[in-house]
Amino acid sequence: MHEAVPRPFEEVPHALLRKRVRDIASGVEGELMAVVREDVSDTPVRECWVKLAYVRGPSGREISTAVANIEAADLFPRLPVPPDSCAECAAHVSERFQAQVERDRSRVSDMNVLIMRHHPELRARR
Repeated sequence: MHEAVPRPFEEVPHALLRKRVRDIASGVEGELMAVVREDVSDTPVRECWVKLAYVRGPSGREISTAVANIEAADLFPRLPVPPDSCAECAAHVSERFQAQVERDRSRVSDMNVLIMRHHPELRARR
């Protein structure tokens, strides 16, 4: 009887493959090269499978990280910065920062819209 040989890893499809991503754990930005399900156990008796993402950074070297640590690099594009003298927008910037920390993309976008409406000259800089 023929026994199947277990593979040490298997590729997993991912929406961000071959796209620019950011590893939130290390801050490295690069191209998502592969997502694999890999057995990281040190013994065949007890398997431990994890999903790993491989990101090729600017140096050309690939790093591995948990798939949960990957986000699209353009998730938070360059944000408009109002003049320091604008007290009204200072509150929006503060709230936008808090929304980024909480990963609330909708609120970040709302604050950007309010800032851009108050300072239309910032649209030309983007």
